[in-house]
Amino acid sequence: MSLDYESGSQEATLWDKLIAANGQATEVRNEVPYQPVVYALPEEWRLAEKALLEEAVKFQPELYQLIRQRATRQEFQQMQDQQLRTIQAELLEQTNSIRRTLQQDGSVRERFSSDLSRMLSDSRGDMRQFMERLESKIRKLVICTAVSSVALSVLVCMALQHWVG
Repeated sequence: MSLDYESGSQEATLWDKLIAANGQATEVRNEVPYQPVVYALPEEWRLAEKALLEEAVKFQPELYQLIRQRATRQEFQQMQDQQLRTIQAELLEQTNSIRRTLQQDGSVRERFSSDLSRMLSDSRGDMRQFMERLESKIRKLVICTAVSSVALSVLVCMALQHWVG
């Protein structure tokens, strides 16, 4: 549904011509000398008709101005395309932002997991060293206990032998 006012460069001249023609018609009507013509209409109707025509002539330039301000089909399509591009760009930006956030989250989780694994590994190594030192101390204690036990047994035997005999 293409309107004449969408035609482009002729738009201003056609509108201006139409507005001027309407204005001239009203002026001619007011300027032409009165010639008696008999109509079978009440005078109130004629006055109302004249007032209505004058009001229409006054309103037409405003109407044409309002119509001029309305977007043409091409302008409307351009606005829709612009809005679509804007929405697509925003969507792409949001998608990329979410993707970056997920990647950062993945790298943070990986780093946390790696740090935790390293901590556990270090703790296991520390526990092994502690266990080895503890085993070494226990061995020394067992050896000392065994040596003391043997020494005391020898001393008890010698004391018993000396006391008995």
